[in-house]
Amino acid sequence: KNFYDPGSAVEMTLPSLAAGLYREGGLSSDEAVAHLASAEELLRRAARGNLDPAVSEKAARESGLTAELARVFAKFWRAERGKVLEALHKRCTWNAHLEQLSWRVDLKAASRDVSQLNEATAVFELSSKAGHADGASPKDSTLRFEVTRDQLGGVLRKFKEIEGEIAAFK
Repeated sequence: KNFYDPGSAVEMTLPSLAAGLYREGGLSSDEAVAHLASAEELLRRAARGNLDPAVSEKAARESGLTAELARVFAKFWRAERGKVLEALHKRCTWNAHLEQLSWRVDLKAASRDVSQLNEATAVFELSSKAGHADGASPKDSTLRFEVTRDQLGGVLRKFKEIEGEIAAFK
């Protein structure tokens, strides 16, 4: 109901789904809505925990579904897991975020200043992925930069400060 395209013009509510799916099954509207609500909660648990399909079948059985319905749910989850997780990721990623961090250490082999020869520098490459904010044109970007040993030490000290500030909130 909520997992594929929240921007879709078709709005699916539990009562409309119940009417469409359970019309011929003989369930009352209230029973159908209750069943759909429990299926939705099971799907949320599977998505939140990024459950393996085998684990999702066990979770479905533990939630009260019959063995046959649990197998059907696991089959659905196996087929749709990627789409559901991607949709949830899109929903909660508004701003650009770090996609990849690469680094290497280089030694200067040529320099105008002899004292800089054989000086180690770290070369970083940060790749960011665009967020999914409404109206924003998605644009991935890459930032490359080089730091000396002293500069890297300063960055690491700042990260330690940040780590301490975050730990203070636990």
